[in-house]
Amino acid sequence: MPPDEHDDLKRLGERIAEAGRVRREAAEKAAGKASPTPAWIAIRFVAEMVAALIVGGCIGWCVDWAFDHWSPWHTRPWGIVIFFVLGVIAGIKNVMAAAKEINAEMAKRDSEK
Repeated sequence: MPPDEHDDLKRLGERIAEAGRVRREAAEKAAGKASPTPAWIAIRFVAEMVAALIVGGCIGWCVDWAFDHWSPWHTRPWGIVIFFVLGVIAGIKNVMAAAKEINAEMAKRDSEK
């Protein structure tokens, strides 16, 4: 096989592979299953963490408020501190679970290609 034909076949193979990749990406976007972007991943992690912190802080504030109004023990600021720390722990756990989910999804997509 002459060298020119070999180069032509190589370029043709590259064009076919590129067309297949473009087609797969278009099908994923049409199906709503586009690969997550780094910005989307960061937003998801931040949302998971902030939600856990807000919930933990609110529960702690409610505990302090309730104990200050209806109990002889005054817990302020220990309720908010304890539940805020629990919120941090829950947020980290949620971010780790989201990372595992995204990694599994990306690995599945890579294996399909």
